[in-house]
Amino acid sequence: MNRATNPMDLDGERLDREAMDLWMEAFRRRGSGWLPVLSGSMRPLLAIGDRIRVRAGEPRRMPLGSLIVFHRQGRLIVHRLLAKREGQEGVLFRERGDRSYRSSWVAERDVLGEAFERDRAGRVTRLTRFPRRAWGLLRAQCVLWGERFSDLLSPRV
Repeated sequence: MNRATNPMDLDGERLDREAMDLWMEAFRRRGSGWLPVLSGSMRPLLAIGDRIRVRAGEPRRMPLGSLIVFHRQGRLIVHRLLAKREGQEGVLFRERGDRSYRSSWVAERDVLGEAFERDRAGRVTRLTRFPRRAWGLLRAQCVLWGERFSDLLSPRV
């Protein structure tokens, strides 16, 4: 795969800065772009080797359950949008991978867009249809409820 179209470096850990800048420029110009999936944090919906198509959009308007793509420590990550809240620096988005047990907050300025299509071995599937989004959100909310419940049961020091 051409490095200009694949902003991930060869070991799949860090984004190559120059390739990332080229990809971001093309993404901003076109409003969408394809990225490879390099981790299993969203399995079974997204598997290593799949490609996702990301479109730019207004993060505040993305519905809960969407797959958001955001920057974190020099990497692009796709996780499910669980919640939104106003913070001191604008809107914050709670995200979590479908296979993760932890969630975190992402600033609006770090959100690139929404993953709306998956290409798995040449078969393209829409990710924005209601059943897929609702099922993922339900799974994610169960984990959040579990986090809250375990916090209640944890001994206070």
